[in-house]
Amino acid sequence: MPTYDYQCKTCETVFSISGPYSTLIGCKPHCPCCRSTGNSIKKLIRNINVIYGTKGFYNTDNKKEEKNGN
Repeated sequence: MPTYDYQCKTCETVFSISGPYSTLIGCKPHCPCCRSTGNSIKKLIRNINVIYGTKGFYNTDNKKEEKNGN
């Protein structure tokens, strides 16, 4: 389940909300510390780690063998 990180501009608290995106549409997050809402809450953009565990992702995994024309 995805996790969305937010930061309160009023008290600098960083908090997370997890759940499917469809349930968070129209949701107004509020700070759990000072209860601020609206423009006081900033959504944080974070890097995600992606791990590919299958073959075929890299160029060298499924490279066809070249045939010599000799």
